[in-house]
Amino acid sequence: MRLLLLSFLLLTSPLAAAERIAIYYPTTHEVRDIQKTLGGDPALSGITANAFARFEDFTFSLGSDPYEFAILPSVLPRYLPEFEPVFQFTLGNAKSFKYSIISIDSKWDKAKLATGVGGMVDEVGRKNIKLYVESLMAGQKFKRIKQVGKVIDLFPMLSLGNVDYIVISPRDLEHLKKEFTTRTYKVVDTIEVNYPVLCIKNGYDKKKAQKFERISKATLSALGFDGIVEIEK
Repeated sequence: MRLLLLSFLLLTSPLAAAERIAIYYPTTHEVRDIQKTLGGDPALSGITANAFARFEDFTFSLGSDPYEFAILPSVLPRYLPEFEPVFQFTLGNAKSFKYSIISIDSKWDKAKLATGVGGMVDEVGRKNIKLYVESLMAGQKFKRIKQVGKVIDLFPMLSLGNVDYIVISPRDLEHLKKEFTTRTYKVVDTIEVNYPVLCIKNGYDKKKAQKFERISKATLSALGFDGIVEIEK
């Protein structure tokens, strides 16, 4: 009986519980590959990885699944205060990038932004997207904003005339150009935006996040980056 009780306590104790990480940020990388690579990294042994292709799937999961860690767009912790950014992903030694605002009709230029419809991947939720995009555009704004669930959906929406502009990162744009031959025009760049961040749940031991500094180059590549650095407070 004592052995059974000891086994039960070990299985149900916090020390025995597996840590979990949620991964959501707009990307052209396959979420299945991200999840598989992250879950197979020796530095993250014992961590269960769940990657999500759509913002709504990620937020739905938060309602039922506890996560100690999350990889999120750098802006998202502003709207999810339960997560605190601790590490910054980098690409080419850069911590940030600028979104490109793209059109496929030269008449939709910078002067007509306010009369056009913009398209963007759902990154912060519908109630937050308007102010977020306006902040990216440094005070300029679209007449209306339409959201899609995945990066791959941006070009079809633009080609079909459902929007006049799309907001997309340069690396995602280059990837989509390999699949879509439509000619594009860069209208303007947004302000600088940090690359996604590794977050830890508020109240969780921050030292437990240090293992992410040891993830492999293959894992970083699967995520779409080539470096990870601690965020200085």
